[in-house]
Amino acid sequence: MRKLYAKWMYDWEDRLCSRATDRLVRPFEWGLEWARNWPVARENPQNGHRPDEYLRLLNRAGLEASEEAGMGLLRELLDNLREQPVQIPAQVIERWTGREGAEWLQKLLEREEVITDAAVAAGELRGALVKLADQAAGRRLEALEAKSRTGSLAPQELEEFHRLIMRLGHRDTRGG
Repeated sequence: MRKLYAKWMYDWEDRLCSRATDRLVRPFEWGLEWARNWPVARENPQNGHRPDEYLRLLNRAGLEASEEAGMGLLRELLDNLREQPVQIPAQVIERWTGREGAEWLQKLLEREEVITDAAVAAGELRGALVKLADQAAGRRLEALEAKSRTGSLAPQELEEFHRLIMRLGHRDTRGG
């Protein structure tokens, strides 16, 4: 049923897109203005990186900053796939057999694919990384709040505290 619905949605979207005759082709924008607000952006300025390199750097820094369960496995998996890409999930399962976390990867990779479009999958990954960055920012805000209860914050910490409140408070009002 899920595949049938997905096919119907893709077909419907294609029909809608093909009706428009007044489309304008615009240059691709990386969305770096959003990345500037990520907590890891302060420690990792752009410094001449191309936009794709910079976003890769920020995403990796966000992964490194995260203390969520399974992040070590995710970092190791991403590094491994970057060095040795695979064509099908079975190759990942075979490569990770006998290693820590292999059973979780196998369960994940054996699930029916819901996202078949690479751009959509990249968007999903970006969303997950933003969520992880928000969780890291929330933990940093809690640490700064705790420190402020026992003493005073340095000017840089106070500035960071205000930025985090604005950022996380803004997300809360949007339901994120």
